[in-house]
Amino acid sequence: MQMTRLYTGDFLVDNPDYELDLTRGHYKSIFIEASLALAQIYIKKGALKEAEELLEKHMALDPFDEKGCNLLVEVYKRKGEKARADSVVRQFKKRFKAEMEVMPDLDF
Repeated sequence: MQMTRLYTGDFLVDNPDYELDLTRGHYKSIFIEASLALAQIYIKKGALKEAEELLEKHMALDPFDEKGCNLLVEVYKRKGEKARADSVVRQFKKRFKAEMEVMPDLDF
């Protein structure tokens, strides 16, 4: 949990060094994995506010992550925020299709 609070995004972004790029990618991937695992724990425990906050940060850092999107939509639906869930799905599909030129693989 502490690690997901500490990670705020890429560091030294103005430095185009290749090794720094690898290090940035490494720490980002650790955050992505940890945030998904922690969000699933929050959801199971019913801590939907915490899951929502974490998944919103997750999606801001990795806006094309289908699993993160699925979990965020699940949280909104559990909170009874269907319109918000539908909006996230629409925006995600549009963004994903524009960037990847294929439709995303979503669970809903």
